[in-house]
Amino acid sequence: MIGANELIALDTDVVGVHGHYADFSRSFLAGPAAPIATQRAPYRLAHDQVHHNIGVIRPGMSFGDDANAAWDIPDKDHANRYYLSAHGCGMTGEYPYLYHHGDLPQAGHDGEIVPAWCSASKASSARTAGRRG
Repeated sequence: MIGANELIALDTDVVGVHGHYADFSRSFLAGPAAPIATQRAPYRLAHDQVHHNIGVIRPGMSFGDDANAAWDIPDKDHANRYYLSAHGCGMTGEYPYLYHHGDLPQAGHDGEIVPAWCSASKASSARTAGRRG
């Protein structure tokens, strides 16, 4: 059950007309009170992370170059990170996957970001301690 003043994160996907895939990720405050500092801080961090990653991605980059330029997840947040910095949105799938710098050697693969690639930039700033975040 969603309680008063809780911060809610929603991540859902749809497959629409002719198999085109879309990703919707949003955060909402249940209210009625204004967000508190422990809610604003992770929201701001996630916002900054997404905008940083949008700002560095360029056609012609290798996936490894993107991982090196993308936001580096702090050690204290590493356990609760979203496993990708971005992923594709195309025909019923999320390929390609752009992994974080620390995950690239174990989980990633190389490739090249191409012009007109539709992608979703992702962030998570959940902390391991505390009730809210």
